[in-house]
Amino acid sequence: MKTTIQIINDDAVLTTLLSRTLAKFGYKPVVENNLLLAINTARITCPT
Repeated sequence: MKTTIQIINDDAVLTTLLSRTLAKFGYKPVVENNLLLAINTARITCPT
């Protein structure tokens, strides 16, 4: 099972780069560029 990691940052380029890099190392990144939406996303995905 892949470990889920939530990335929260307002810089879309940075989050894309981090997401792709983490995916290559076997993680399941969940990206959100909006803080208010990130809270809801965390509730839904329950990152570990």
